[in-house]
Amino acid sequence: MRFDASSVLREKSELFIVLFVALAVRLLFVTGPFGSDDLTYIDSAVRILSGDWSASTYIGATRYGVNLPVAGFMWLFGVNEISAIAWPLVASLIQVAIVTHLGAALWGRRAGLFAGLLLAFLPLDVNLAGRAMADTPLAMLITASFYLFYQAEQTGKTWLYWVTGFAIGAVFWIKESVVTFSLVFLLFPLIWRRWDMRWLYIMVGGAIAVFANLLLFKVLTGDFLYITSVIELAADRTIGVDAIKERSVGFYFNYLFADMRHTLFLGYLAVFGAIAVVIKKRPSPASASDMTGNFILVWGGGLIFLYTFFVVSLAPFQLVMKQTNYMLIFVGPLCLLGGYFISGLAGRTAALVILVYGIGGVLLSGMEQQAIRNFTSNSKATLAFAISRPEAVVFAGLNAMNLNAYYAIVDPDRAAPQNRLRPIKDAQCNDDARTTSRYVVIDNETKDWSDSMQDITQAQARLAGCWREELVLTPAGFGLGRNIVLMTAQAAALVPGQLGERLSAKISSYATPLPAIVYAFGK
Repeated sequence: MRFDASSVLREKSELFIVLFVALAVRLLFVTGPFGSDDLTYIDSAVRILSGDWSASTYIGATRYGVNLPVAGFMWLFGVNEISAIAWPLVASLIQVAIVTHLGAALWGRRAGLFAGLLLAFLPLDVNLAGRAMADTPLAMLITASFYLFYQAEQTGKTWLYWVTGFAIGAVFWIKESVVTFSLVFLLFPLIWRRWDMRWLYIMVGGAIAVFANLLLFKVLTGDFLYITSVIELAADRTIGVDAIKERSVGFYFNYLFADMRHTLFLGYLAVFGAIAVVIKKRPSPASASDMTGNFILVWGGGLIFLYTFFVVSLAPFQLVMKQTNYMLIFVGPLCLLGGYFISGLAGRTAALVILVYGIGGVLLSGMEQQAIRNFTSNSKATLAFAISRPEAVVFAGLNAMNLNAYYAIVDPDRAAPQNRLRPIKDAQCNDDARTTSRYVVIDNETKDWSDSMQDITQAQARLAGCWREELVLTPAGFGLGRNIVLMTAQAAALVPGQLGERLSAKISSYATPLPAIVYAFGK
């Protein structure tokens, strides 16, 4: 086959364009800290940097597939907010590159370009790429494992089978339970009706990666199976009636086809792509060169089926827990199928579809950013209030306490002194008599989060006779997403009748949080 330099150059140029678009959208709509698991990962990374390798009993702090890379970025670029999100951001861009290149390898450059753009503009991925969380690295490794397997099958190179196994095993370093995704690989021998001894290299490579993680725990704790006890503790917290709604078999289908705020109309594009693959499928897919259609369908369908129906508990009977961020696990093959479908459309039609999708992706990415920043804006204002009154003690809710701990690590100028910012549950009428001023912040936006409601309710009962309302905080820390929310609300108001009013009011609610009220001690 003659080497076509111009085709390779065009493919690289298109990949650069897709990555540039993906990076630009992700930087415009960086979510920033939430004050939950992101604090755990950052704290663990900084401890590692300082030489503290002690293993935690909390599952998030044992995810060295997140903590070690974050520590590495902090070692290279310093402990700051950019380093905190660098690993998720880079992982997101790697997955975009994989999807773009794989789409081109499967169905041509046009399909690769559209598949990459679908992921570049995907609101869910944009949102999670800007947070110090495990989701994008996890999704990237899963996508990479299937990509490497495809390349191994196409080229027959032994080392690619080994690396496929390492990628599968690396998932264990990030989230142990998700290594169950490898069960999908067991479907390929059944679908293709053949066996290749080189597939054993994948199993061995995966086992080596998992063993390396267990060996690390052996070195750190003296217990080779230390992680199993941590997993059991985490399972005890999640198996129960409170998670019933997150275990419905229709959860992901609802977010793909009805409530499409996280994925736009990617679900429909993927379905149309799957139909096109089935219709145009080659008659003899058993050989490596004819694996394309079955490969993507088994990959995407297998993951969705697995994480919809996988049984995690028999007594009580419970299906696998579902969350919107878990959808990132299978968006790779969905984008590939969607890209394949769009590539089969006429030029102007394809351009129109991707344009509408891109505009929708930008709008929804802005709204995703605002949803998070809306939630944390009062907490950020609480920290600013505490900093502005260095002589005072400020009692605040859980989210403000967590954000303060986060900023104390990555941006100390934005953190209040920890001895001056205290949990709201510690507020007492006669507490700290030597302090000239004390305040309590009741944040109505975050009071329903975690255990905050109980702490706030009890504090209100204790303090009813010894405090007075001082002021209402001005929310802080909004980004470009707030402007998009306001513009979208104005556009929705143009819809005739009550529908427009309801839409506008609903969208506007994301622009401003519920009030955070500051109470001062004394009558």
